[in-house]
Amino acid sequence: MRKLIGKSGVVISVLIALYLLILWSQWLPLSTPAGKKAVAIMTTPLPPIEENENAFKEAWLFPYDIPDSEKADVMAADIEKFSKYGSGYDYNSSAEGRYPKFSDADNLLCKPKTENCIDKARSNLDKYHALFSKNEKLSIKATALAGFEKSRSLFAQNFATPIASYGTVGSWQLSLSAYWHVQGKKAEALDLTCRAAHSWRGFAENSHGLIDQMLGLAFYANATRLLAEQLSENPADTALPPSCEKAYLPVEPKKFPTCHSMQLEYQMLQSATASIKAGESGITGEPEPAKWSDKLAGLWFNKRASEEKFAILLAAECSDDADILQAINQPDEGVWNGLSLSEMAFNPVGGILTSISSVSYGDYRERMQNLTLTQAAMQAVLTQRDTASSATGEAEISSGNLKVRFNRQTKAFEVDLYRSPRENELLSLPLAGSRLEK
Repeated sequence: MRKLIGKSGVVISVLIALYLLILWSQWLPLSTPAGKKAVAIMTTPLPPIEENENAFKEAWLFPYDIPDSEKADVMAADIEKFSKYGSGYDYNSSAEGRYPKFSDADNLLCKPKTENCIDKARSNLDKYHALFSKNEKLSIKATALAGFEKSRSLFAQNFATPIASYGTVGSWQLSLSAYWHVQGKKAEALDLTCRAAHSWRGFAENSHGLIDQMLGLAFYANATRLLAEQLSENPADTALPPSCEKAYLPVEPKKFPTCHSMQLEYQMLQSATASIKAGESGITGEPEPAKWSDKLAGLWFNKRASEEKFAILLAAECSDDADILQAINQPDEGVWNGLSLSEMAFNPVGGILTSISSVSYGDYRERMQNLTLTQAAMQAVLTQRDTASSATGEAEISSGNLKVRFNRQTKAFEVDLYRSPRENELLSLPLAGSRLEK
């Protein structure tokens, strides 16, 4: 019996050693053809965005009054700061405290999704006059940013990568345009709105970064709302500046519109997997000293297998390779909670994380359709301006495969923008001339 127990102990020790060796070598789960292809696709170098075409630096430093000769040094210092985990992630530029900084303490800047920018400008005319008189440099920078069509973060990609001040830029552009409209500078206002719309449309189509693209979509819709409001208070036959035609040319859908952004997402996920494997709490973006429990969890995290599975999740936005699509549409049957037996034994941490992430990236392709929907709704406003003085109008106007509704009661064109699988967001654009004072 003792010999049997002794032999059993040896066998168990060998099996444990073999199991730990497999964990250490990251041999299992095995690589798959789909996984290898997906990794190759997601690690393809991104095409460059030239410095003079990239809006990121100007938007990142937008709130600060920094001399042009010093901007490059500030940006370089910020890149250095955020490349180090010891920075504390306070998300402030190194310009903080060194240069004057704008803050919308009085909540004057318009939020087009929840506020009518023209009405807000009218009801706060004195405050708006003071705001724009005091901050002429910001207005110059905001109108200059309307000339950019691309964005890509200059910071390393991880879950703590800071976001540029695009929200402030977009709100400033539209608030300034609404102020000009109320002041009677209607031609200038229309031009700024359309230049901003064209810029944000470019962000949605050309940027590298999901946040940049989604902000582009949102602010394209916001600028379109304001343009329709401005046209509703102008005669129906008002001549539009060339910038408006440019902003609302028919969209030419790209086959893989979010590919480059997904490749940046993969870089972010690689940063997270490296942190997890090192036993750091890096996936949240808030680095903490490694704990023994984190290092222990790292034993059951296969970096290579997890990155392959992450790559498969994202690669469909860049490729229609049959192996990759099959791996997405017909995944291996899970034994528990979507995890295969091999993942449960050798990569449970990575398997759970990739299962959670599969939900996060599911609807970005649907959101990109909002670009076409917004453009089609505005095209209806621009081509149906002769109906402004009547209550008539087609109940539904076709624009390719899209349907734009006309609401006779509100005299507005309507389209449903995608928001989530469970709800849409109504984009309502008033008819040109419909709110003109008689």
